[in-house]
Amino acid sequence: MLRRLRIIGLIVLLGGTLTAARAGEPEAPLLDRSSEPFRITHWWSAQREALSEEQVDLMVEAGLNYLQLMGHQVEHNRRALAAASKYPWVEAIVHDGRLSEVKLEAPDSFQRIDDIVKDYSSYPAFKGFYVIDEPSATRFPWLEGIYTYTRERWPEVTPYVNLYPNYCPPHGLGTATYAEHIEQYLAIRPPLLSYDHYPFYVDSVNEAGWFSNLEEVRRQCLGAGVPYWVIIQFVEWPGMRLVNEAQLRWSVYSALAYGFKSISYFCYFTPGGQFKNGAIEPDGRVHPERFALMKKVNRDLHALGPVLMALCSERVYRTGLAPEQGTGVPEDGWIRSVEGKWIIGELQGQRGSYVLLANGDYEQSQEARIRWAPEVQAVYRVSKQTGRPEPVRLRPRKGLPEAAFSLAAGDGELYRLEWNGE
Repeated sequence: MLRRLRIIGLIVLLGGTLTAARAGEPEAPLLDRSSEPFRITHWWSAQREALSEEQVDLMVEAGLNYLQLMGHQVEHNRRALAAASKYPWVEAIVHDGRLSEVKLEAPDSFQRIDDIVKDYSSYPAFKGFYVIDEPSATRFPWLEGIYTYTRERWPEVTPYVNLYPNYCPPHGLGTATYAEHIEQYLAIRPPLLSYDHYPFYVDSVNEAGWFSNLEEVRRQCLGAGVPYWVIIQFVEWPGMRLVNEAQLRWSVYSALAYGFKSISYFCYFTPGGQFKNGAIEPDGRVHPERFALMKKVNRDLHALGPVLMALCSERVYRTGLAPEQGTGVPEDGWIRSVEGKWIIGELQGQRGSYVLLANGDYEQSQEARIRWAPEVQAVYRVSKQTGRPEPVRLRPRKGLPEAAFSLAAGDGELYRLEWNGE
C-alpha cells in the first residue's frame, strides 16, 4: 500500500533510528518525532574577529539552529563555538582555512582534517566543517577522499558542500547534464546533498527551473537514501529582487512539499558590496524588517520541524497549471480534487500519512475546497504555533470527505490523515 511506512528507506534517509519523545516528557498525540533535527541554516555570517558572541546570539534569536561560522581561524571559530554551545539545540559548522591544504595527491595532507576536528570537538555545538561551494564534477574525486576519510575517522562529523543549481552551464557542472552532475555526486557517498537556487529575478520568476530542480534532486536523493537540503533567496543583488514574505514562504513550503530536510538562507548576514538587505547589515547591525521576517518564518519551521524530520516523501503533484508544467491530481491521490494553483506533497511517517499543502501563488491568497480520498476518515492540521495536531472539520460531498481551507499567498500547511481501519 502507498501509505505503508517504508521503514528501511526512512531510516536510511534520516541517518538514524526514529525515537519517541525525550524521557519524562509527554508525547504529543499523532506526531512523529526523530532523533535528527530539522536544520534551519544560512549562508554567510560575520567573519573573523567580527564573529563575536553577540553575533552568534543574534543568529539563534533569528531562529537559526545550524550555524555556519566563518571565523576562518581557530581562535575566532572557538569563540563562536563557545557562544553557540550555550544553546543545547544549536549545531554549527566552521569555515577553517586549513582545509584548503588537503590534497588528493598528498595522502598525508588528510591529517589536516584530524587537526581541524581536534581543535573544535570539545565544543558541544560543533557538528562539522565547510569544504567548498559549487564544485565542478572534476573535484568530486577530491571530495570523495574527504568524505571517506572523515567517515572512517570522525563518523559524527559532517563535511558540508553546496552544489550548483540546474541553471549552471555544463562547463561549470563538469558534466553534460545536471542530472548526470547529481548522479556522479551521489556516487561518492556524501552525508547530504545541498544546492542553491534563486528564481526571483527583477523582471521575471523562473518557476519552471525551480520546480525541475526540486524534482531532480528529490528523485535522485530518495533513490540514494541521502537527505537533501536547499538554499533559498533572501537578499537582493543586481538582477535579483528582494523577496517579500509571500515569495519567501513560497520557496520554503514548496521545498517542504518535496520532502527537503533543511532550509538555508542566502544570505543571513549581508556580505556588502552588491548584496543588500540581509537580516544583518554589513556593519553587524540588525536590519529590523528583514531580521523580523526571517524570525517569523523560522518559528513555523521550529514547530513543524520535528514532524517533518520523521516523514519520507512519497509523491508530489502540482495543480492549476498547464499540462506540461504540472502533473495534476492523480486518480489514486490522497487528495482527489482541488481547484487552484497548489503544490501538494504526500509524506509518510511512523504513525501515519501527511500532506503538505502549499499555495502555489506567491501574489495572492487562495481558498481551497479539498476532496480527500474516500478512505480518509479524519484530518488534523499540525499547528505552526505549537506543533500539535488540531482536528479539521470534514463534510461528505459526492461520496468524498471535503474540507475548506484558506492559505495566504505562498503559505503552506501540514496535515495528518487518519484512514478507515486504522
